[in-house]
Amino acid sequence: MRTLAVVFAAVVFAACASDKTTAPGLQVAITGPATVQGFQSTDDTGRTVYRCDFIITATATGGSPGDAAMWTGGHFTFFHQDGTTSSTVMSVANEEGLLGGNTELPSGTTTSGNDYFYTGSDAPFRLNVVFYFSTPQTATDSAVYNMMCQ
Repeated sequence: MRTLAVVFAAVVFAACASDKTTAPGLQVAITGPATVQGFQSTDDTGRTVYRCDFIITATATGGSPGDAAMWTGGHFTFFHQDGTTSSTVMSVANEEGLLGGNTELPSGTTTSGNDYFYTGSDAPFRLNVVFYFSTPQTATDSAVYNMMCQ
């Protein structure tokens, strides 16, 4: 009886272990500098702002051949020195602009873009950017970039 139980457990384990017939889903990672040196500047209206310029890179991995992530929008949040926050929704066009103007990111590729963010204060800030995308496996997924503008 004990031998039969061991054989049964081995067969069940083998069946479960061999059930991995699908490729891992497509994943997107956003990378860039964690800290950026900011500077005082003026915006289009002549207002003094605190600005940080940076370059970020998006990398798609996994999935099946031909899979691609499609940008669908996002949002960014400023964390100000005084403890307040402000958030803005990003359109797909904004998202594409941050990532080199590409509407999609095929698996196994990267894209980079440079941009800047600024606040109306003259103080450093922390920035959190969330990029939304869809893949053949998921209707909505996200990748996050965090940066300290000091």
